[in-house]
Amino acid sequence: MSSSDADRRPRALTTAARDAFGALARLAAKLGNTVSSQTAQALVGPLGVVAQAFDDTPEAATLRRLRVGAVSIPSAPPERQAAYVRALREVVAALGPAVDAPAASAAETSTPAPPPLRRSPAASVRRRTAETPIGTPGVAEAAAPVVPAPPAQRPRRAAPSVTPPPEATPPPGRPDHVLPPTPAAAAFERLCPTPLTALPGVGPSVATRLEAAGIRDIGDLLLLRPRKYQDRRDVTPIAELTPGEFAVVHGRISRASAGFGGGGGRRFMMDVTDETGTLVCTFFRINTGFAARQWTVGREVTVAGPVTLYRERCQMAHPAVDVGDAASSTGELRPVYPEIEGVGERVVRKLVRAALDGYAGELPESLPPAVLERTGLPSLEHALRRVHAPPPDAEPAAFLQFRDPSLRRFIFDELLALQLALGFRRRTADARAPAPIAPPADLDAWLQRVLPFAPTGAQRRVIGHIRDDLVAGRPMNRLLQGDVGSGKTAVAYAAARLMQGAGYQTALMAPTEILAQQHLRTLAPLFEAAGLRAAVLTNGLPRREQRLIRELTLAGAVHCLIGTHSLLSEDLGFARLGLAIVDEQHRFGVRQRLALRQKALVPHLLVMTATPIPRTLALTAYGDLEVSVLDELPPGRLPVKTTMHRRTKRDEVFARVRSLIAEGRQAYVVFPLVEESEASDLADATSAYEALSAGAFAGLRVGLVHGRMAAEAKDAALRTFAAGDLDVLVTTTVIEVGIDVPNASVMIIEHAERFGLSQLHQLRGRVGRGGHAGYCLLLCDEQPTDDALERLRTMVRTQDGFEIAQADLEQRGPGEVLGTRQAGVTDLQIADLVRDAALVELAREVATEMLAVDPQLRAREHAVLRRVVWSKWGERLELVEAG
Repeated sequence: MSSSDADRRPRALTTAARDAFGALARLAAKLGNTVSSQTAQALVGPLGVVAQAFDDTPEAATLRRLRVGAVSIPSAPPERQAAYVRALREVVAALGPAVDAPAASAAETSTPAPPPLRRSPAASVRRRTAETPIGTPGVAEAAAPVVPAPPAQRPRRAAPSVTPPPEATPPPGRPDHVLPPTPAAAAFERLCPTPLTALPGVGPSVATRLEAAGIRDIGDLLLLRPRKYQDRRDVTPIAELTPGEFAVVHGRISRASAGFGGGGGRRFMMDVTDETGTLVCTFFRINTGFAARQWTVGREVTVAGPVTLYRERCQMAHPAVDVGDAASSTGELRPVYPEIEGVGERVVRKLVRAALDGYAGELPESLPPAVLERTGLPSLEHALRRVHAPPPDAEPAAFLQFRDPSLRRFIFDELLALQLALGFRRRTADARAPAPIAPPADLDAWLQRVLPFAPTGAQRRVIGHIRDDLVAGRPMNRLLQGDVGSGKTAVAYAAARLMQGAGYQTALMAPTEILAQQHLRTLAPLFEAAGLRAAVLTNGLPRREQRLIRELTLAGAVHCLIGTHSLLSEDLGFARLGLAIVDEQHRFGVRQRLALRQKALVPHLLVMTATPIPRTLALTAYGDLEVSVLDELPPGRLPVKTTMHRRTKRDEVFARVRSLIAEGRQAYVVFPLVEESEASDLADATSAYEALSAGAFAGLRVGLVHGRMAAEAKDAALRTFAAGDLDVLVTTTVIEVGIDVPNASVMIIEHAERFGLSQLHQLRGRVGRGGHAGYCLLLCDEQPTDDALERLRTMVRTQDGFEIAQADLEQRGPGEVLGTRQAGVTDLQIADLVRDAALVELAREVATEMLAVDPQLRAREHAVLRRVVWSKWGERLELVEAG
């Protein structure tokens, strides 16, 4: 062949490639985002096989990420170019029938290959065009969107020699699993349509303020739950007041004055005097003009609130004040309602009483008769009258502790609405059923081949749960709880291998780079031994390395991608993502988990936590997830002995640690602060590192690590410690998760009283991970608070993560335990997850049974309940979608 012929051949092939890609671009532009599941699966085969056919060429990665883009092929040898063009023509030929014809059956298919990314073709065209230099010789640019002729007019081409992968048969239509078509309408249907302005004293201004607080009509006003009650039956003489207790005082105003407080805000003070003494009442950020007109010297008042001691005098800050006739009505249990901006508590109470007197009977009953009979709860009207106006013979303790049946009815209603909303969410997820995954015939034998160690019984049980989820034909939504060191990572690896066996990738998202790198060190050898690839993607990697990992992931060459928030980047795409795993799930927001899951073709979700979640919290905050528990530690893990010491005994504690280091062990010393702070007298890691290196641990190899260090320096320090080249690591809570050093057997936690229970438990889990006994030494102040002392005693008493989690829930409440990222589904007005644990269980059972027979609550007896559910949770159901 002459040189001129050789030159012409690549150009001719490049032109043919441009034509083929032009046809591909036009067809993909027509399909857009309306591709059916059948068509999408049919696209997988030809594209994937073409990419596999050129695995050893630079064009392979480009083709896999292409969809509709541009590709340069002149650098390939002529014989490769010719094969490339033939394959492209087969792609175009296959795409024509694929639009109308179903894909081949599973029996006729080959190995699954990566499908195109689920991005809009137009966006892909713009992205690839921007990346490809315009005018580069040998570059085939994607054609502009052109709508081809209808399928009937398009000439049919011969089917390609390559068969597509198995077809994902769409699930049969299940209309009962679809959310109500007009949730917004349901949310705005009125239970009691009488407007607020029908009440005396409610004009447009007050009505607007009430509506801003979610009270749109009289029905909403009647359903306003009291947040607490005041027992005003007993009046306490001022001389007998006890600081720290709630009290009701009746007397006359002996002094009243307005002024400015220490922070510059306006303040009103008045003295209330009875026959035994004088009580100081202080009000901050108050309308002093109103107070001066209403609370004048000589007027009879009743004040109620907690008593405090200030300069050896009893006082009340912001007490409830009644004047005139109301001042003499002290013999009642008074409901206290949530604060409403611009509407005083006294006005709210007056409006609720007026609505109760005139409209309580107009509110329709929301619970079916069968549920009322089963639960033994009173009717709605009876509960409303008793909750808003407790009768004179009511037992005060039953209302103060929310044990009265009428209050239990309100609590149950709130919990039932939440459980029904979560049930809607579960059924919505089920409607997007993926193709089932073929399970191993013998799970135990498969685990023996896949895992390099014998799994615990708990691990086998949980992996069985996951296997059952993956083959059930619906997206997995599972929460895996496992105490520190229980083997969650091994379970995640087994889940990823189950998905990889069906041709799918896994993404594992961790909250910190340290934990992501730890997962890579654990998982990479396991994947490599199986001939597979795990990689990590974090923002701390060099840009060139990040770009390479993205290309490999999009090409399908990475089977498990581990990362931090970088996995949520729009620039990251997967060839065939099937499983999203979120580790330490409480560190991520709901939207972040949803964003990761939406990258998957098969939206299976596994969320893991080493912070055990009490059952009542799991049934509410994670009520749409199935829960699995790893309740067994691997063989050889010894319990960690925990002791509490005052900080005045630090020298003795350090001497004990030195003796363990002399035996060959390593130690952590954890501090609450990175550096010394003027705002706090707490010890800090940086100063302590210098002091300990020259003092208590002089002569030992001491290292420092904290969150403000550069990623490289931090990783270097941790690697040095893990390699055994440091004896002591002075650190902050940056080691709370993701650090696994088997030889580290002792930990000192300074100012342990300042840490929460869950955080202390996580820190303690960093030691005792090898074959040696572990020790956790808690150093605390001489006089810790009662709550802090109880936390430390709990740590000393037990290592049971669930007992610790329950104690943490009881001390801090669900909002603090979950954190602001999880706010939403535990935003309960009256229910308490500790106090009302039995009702949480009951509401879950009733909701499950109700949705089993009436999935959309369309039955007449459920109509009111359906409106209540959508009114409260309709706008949030989409957030709960993330699991």
